[in-house]
Amino acid sequence: MHQLSGSTCSYIETNTTDEDIYDINEETIDASLFFEQRTETLQEEENEDEEIIVEELAVYHNSVRFPLKLEKDLQRDGFQREPPAFHCIVAEVQRQNELSLVGYAVYYPVYSPWRGKALILEDLFVKPRERKREIGSYLFEAVVKEAHLAGYSRVDFHVAGWNSARTFYERKGAENLTQSMGVCYYRLTGAPLTAAAAAAEQEHVIL
Repeated sequence: MHQLSGSTCSYIETNTTDEDIYDINEETIDASLFFEQRTETLQEEENEDEEIIVEELAVYHNSVRFPLKLEKDLQRDGFQREPPAFHCIVAEVQRQNELSLVGYAVYYPVYSPWRGKALILEDLFVKPRERKREIGSYLFEAVVKEAHLAGYSRVDFHVAGWNSARTFYERKGAENLTQSMGVCYYRLTGAPLTAAAAAAEQEHVIL
């Protein structure tokens, strides 16, 4: 039985010799293949790359709330606990014998009493200068393939209303549940989360 890839991170690798030439090496990136698995934890320089690219994602979404202690959190939650809190697929570009991180997808499993196992695609991001090279498409298809092989019934994700990526996902066949089902996406965090937890404690909710 295929299972999610444990505490590993999948890598997509492309080769480019000229930073101004955006061509795809089809033998290296092929959505019909499952990408190479590396079992080692991320190296220090890769952690630094991930911190930079996640901050770029925050800027893209006009957020000033950058993740705190990102490097330590990524190591602990994704690579030092079992089962891992998340799984990731990372896109790297090789130019002049040097690899750089240009995109990533982060996802994790959930469960629905109605549909069974499902995946949440939390983040999919490609650096702006690397777009229009199908890297985002390969990342998305890799996550979908992982879900399908593991017997998951669906992949869920949310997209900002202003984000042009909505068209990309709809071309892939994704359904906009806000339009079709009137679904509202809620979040409980910060002080309201703390208050709700305190109320549960006072009401002697037992876990």
